[in-house]
Amino acid sequence: MSAAAAETVRIVPYEDRHRAALSVLVVDIQRGEFGLNASAGDQPDLVDPAGFFREAGGEIWVALTGGPPMDEVVGAVAILDFGERRAALRKMFVRADMRGRPHRIAERLLETLIAWARERDFTEIYLDTLAAFAAARRFYARHGFEELTKADMPADFPAMNWNARFFRRRLQAVDT
Repeated sequence: MSAAAAETVRIVPYEDRHRAALSVLVVDIQRGEFGLNASAGDQPDLVDPAGFFREAGGEIWVALTGGPPMDEVVGAVAILDFGERRAALRKMFVRADMRGRPHRIAERLLETLIAWARERDFTEIYLDTLAAFAAARRFYARHGFEELTKADMPADFPAMNWNARFFRRRLQAVDT
């Protein structure tokens, strides 16, 4: 894909019309790539993504290819405010054939999330990810996240799985 074609991927705030495609993307990756026994119905943040994230002071974005009304959801990321200017990164997924260069979808999703968090004066972003998600752990480390122990995590962090690997990125006005 050329650089011009990579630009046809748009990062936009989630709309309800993306719900079914978002659920398929996430569950297909969870099941197909990682062998998790997952379903959309078991994940409240997939049942009502806008309500789940926005009502808690967060946001969710999708990466789209094509154009309306035939947009194709190829990636997603969300952020959840859990108080004291701290946020949890959630639902970072990119379809396998759209990962890496030249697309840079994961980077663009993360850049969108960080810019949004900075505009709202968040100071830290935390996340948990399964040990099986080795590529995700490398991605977060490359993008300024430090790995923490479970004991280093805030007690009120809304963990998806306390047997996961944990990361934090401190936000400053401008990263150095």
